[in-house]
Amino acid sequence: MKYFKRLIVLMLFISIVFVGRITLIGYINYSQVIHEIGLEDTIEKIQNSDDFISIEQVTDTFIKATVSVEDKRFYEHNGIDHISIARAMVVNIQAKSFKTGGSTITQQLAKNLFLTFDKTLERKATEFFLAKKIESLYSKDEILSLYINVINYGDDCIGISDATEHYYNKTPLELKENEAVLLAGLPQSPSNYSLTENYTKAIIRSERVINAMVNNDVINKSKGLEILALIKRENLWKHY
Repeated sequence: MKYFKRLIVLMLFISIVFVGRITLIGYINYSQVIHEIGLEDTIEKIQNSDDFISIEQVTDTFIKATVSVEDKRFYEHNGIDHISIARAMVVNIQAKSFKTGGSTITQQLAKNLFLTFDKTLERKATEFFLAKKIESLYSKDEILSLYINVINYGDDCIGISDATEHYYNKTPLELKENEAVLLAGLPQSPSNYSLTENYTKAIIRSERVINAMVNNDVINKSKGLEILALIKRENLWKHY
């Protein structure tokens, strides 16, 4: 019995040291971003760019689709979704590999602006601190606007303005519901769902987006089936 108690204490100590090390490295990296790169300066440049798109300049369907499929509790959490993290941990343990990180839109924004895409715990810790800082400085609408301006939509299209012009020769506010749903699904894996290279996969991904919207109560099942039917029936992408 004493042996097992000592073993448990030892394992707990090692875990605390390990987590503490990861947290410290994450905070150091976060501090470097804040002081050397400049979080607020970087974001201000994006917001002041000529092609910056606010959420008022995109369709309501696109916004609802994006939030539903990427971060359904976006307007409820403070940058970190602990429910999604717990679910991701279960998935990773079952897969015995780093399959998913349970990132929120705010975390994805932080990663795209300041970090690499390496799947390491140190990067996730840095992402955690950056997300909390961003949430403390900007409103949800500002964060969402930033996200849709810096995320990759495939075919080297960075931001929704670039994507809608490239894929549809339209502005974001002119998107049809079908087009909006298709585009909202691309950032999860831009190369795999690119409309020019993998249109069939993008259609399959759109089913996930629609299901997320239905589950998030932003559209009903009938409307979801209507949108999906149009996506499957029509070639909604035309490259100009």
